[in-house]
Amino acid sequence: MEFVLTEAHERYREPRQGEQYCYVTGALVFDAPDVIDWLSRNAHVHTDAAGEEDLGNIDYLVNEDGHWRAGGDWGEVVVDTTRPPRIPLDVTQDA
Repeated sequence: MEFVLTEAHERYREPRQGEQYCYVTGALVFDAPDVIDWLSRNAHVHTDAAGEEDLGNIDYLVNEDGHWRAGGDWGEVVVDTTRPPRIPLDVTQDA
């Protein structure tokens, strides 16, 4: 996944030439989920400005009493887990 970092993040850097924001790749990881329930899926692939395939954004990620609900153009999923998600970022991309 590609994440946008704000100036408040310790790994923030000025956007590189051709970038609008400070982008870094990483992953959204749910450790030991009890249940994963796909409410809807959309496999439509977009092409981004760099010509790469893009499944769209995560428009929301909310915790509803231990049920993590995420959704966007790609669909909607609910992950039941007692642990909050982790977002490990790619360390090879530091300025």
